Amino acid sequence: MSEKIEDFRDLMVNSLGKYCVNPFCTTCGSLDFKDALNKFTRDEIIEGLKSLPEEYLDLRDSDDALLTCFFKASLFGTGMDLIQPLKDTPASKELESILKHEKDHKLYLKNIEVQANEQRYKRVLMLRERAKKNIWGAVRRKDNEAIEIMLSRGID
Repeated sequence: MSEKIEDFRDLMVNSLGKYCVNPFCTTCGSLDFKDALNKFTRDEIIEGLKSLPEEYLDLRDSDDALLTCFFKASLFGTGMDLIQPLKDTPASKELESILKHEKDHKLYLKNIEVQANEQRYKRVLMLRERAKKNIWGAVRRKDNEAIEIMLSRGID
């Protein structure tokens, strides 16, 4: 194993108690850990991730350190380009888990958006039905479509 890969493994194991590794830390931004990662090239980070043992994933905060490494090593910031180079390694399992969670979360947010749009549409329909009976309510809401419907039916 090369010296750089050994240095990377030491950084990953020793960083958990030494640095803040949360990639979304609003206090420090985990800048010390990110600065330490900047000493390694993308290829060295990938080789270092391949060399991490399965036991590393069980350590507290190791998922945050791995996520930071995935962001640093990914060409497009998505991590999808790291699946193939990390194939059949413990880091690959963690990356796939993160990507699956992200995909599920996007689907969840899309479902919430669809439900909200359906509720808005139902509310508009309900208000139009109510406005058909009360032209002054439609005028007050500036619901031009309801006003046109009432005028076309001869409602004053």
